[in-house]
Amino acid sequence: MLGDLAAKATGPALIRVHLTETPDPAVQKIPLPSQSFQDYLAKELPLHLSALVGEEKTAWERKNELLLVEADAGNDESFFALLARDPRQLTSERTLRRVLTWRTEIGHYYRAYAYKASQFWTGPEDRVKAQHRMEYAKESLRRVGQCQLRSTQSQTMTV
Repeated sequence: MLGDLAAKATGPALIRVHLTETPDPAVQKIPLPSQSFQDYLAKELPLHLSALVGEEKTAWERKNELLLVEADAGNDESFFALLARDPRQLTSERTLRRVLTWRTEIGHYYRAYAYKASQFWTGPEDRVKAQHRMEYAKESLRRVGQCQLRSTQSQTMTV
């Protein structure tokens, strides 16, 4: 066990540490994992996330796969359910595609329907549909932002 280390040097210092076995049985030894931290995290995080929702890892992965298929088919509620179950999805290409689609919907509304002159080339029902799509896109972007905040807050609490 390292109790204290102090050094005063005016130039480069070479520190040598000699490790010996501790004969004290009260000292607990913690084995180091044989793989890298990233590999360890990739292995252990799914176990932790599945335990949070009270499922076995295989059932958790199976349900995530079903949600993934539904999300890729355009089901936004499945997409948000997947984000809630596995926050790693926030950094996926799937999330980027969704965000870009929603931003495009908002931009299209403001370019094509928000001007008074648009009433000459679009009908009122088209404007109402476009407005609903734009409002849905804004709400979806807000939800993604809330997911990011929850993910960040849970990471800072566990660190």
